[in-house]
Amino acid sequence: MTEPGNEKTYALFDTPNNKKLIADLEAVGTKIFKISLIEARNREFDESLRIKLKNPKQFDWIIFTDVLTVDFYLNILEENGIDLFELDDVRICAFGEAVSDRLRFVQIHTDVLPTKIDDSTIFDAIKNYVNCETGLNGQHILILQSKYMPVTLSVRLTDAGAKVEEAAIYDFENLRSEEFSKVSALIVGGAIDDFIFSTPEDIILLKFLLSTGNLNDNLFEQFTVTNETMYKCVSELGIKPRYFSN
Repeated sequence: MTEPGNEKTYALFDTPNNKKLIADLEAVGTKIFKISLIEARNREFDESLRIKLKNPKQFDWIIFTDVLTVDFYLNILEENGIDLFELDDVRICAFGEAVSDRLRFVQIHTDVLPTKIDDSTIFDAIKNYVNCETGLNGQHILILQSKYMPVTLSVRLTDAGAKVEEAAIYDFENLRSEEFSKVSALIVGGAIDDFIFSTPEDIILLKFLLSTGNLNDNLFEQFTVTNETMYKCVSELGIKPRYFSN
């Protein structure tokens, strides 16, 4: 195993996926800080939003902002007996390759896959895909997101003439307040040098924990990833991570 050095403190989520990694790191004396798993959950919707979510063909575009929006939205469609093939008539934008992969797993094609996850790059990618006289004017766009991590892309799309609807389809079970405060204080205070990502969900959870959509804020010296998928995910955020594998 090629592991991080023992001179720094590394943080990671204490998830089933990370159990072996945690044990391996502890075995070689690496200083680690384990963060309790933060559970994502379905949100309750009012009837008008529920009706819209059950009718994907009314939209010209659906934008999936992370892998959990894929999971929760497909659950909504399945629970309501909606055939996933209805999404064939909708243009799909995925925030990153991991999101596109999650969609591809259920045979949903991604039309727009930005090379970088920022508003300007995503907006330009959608606009260039449309590439017609009217542009985005009149396009009906659904943005699926987390309750705690709204995206700002809708401003650009609306300014371009699109009709944009945002749906926060999931939120999180909060950490116990004292643990949340402890973790936040350690990060802000510089007690954690590096964060280890194993799955795309880890990025979502860290953003929630920090209450920010931007991880490139110098709170950590480095980000480490355990696989090629996560290397790509972190790179799409404009951050160059360190790589190691078992």
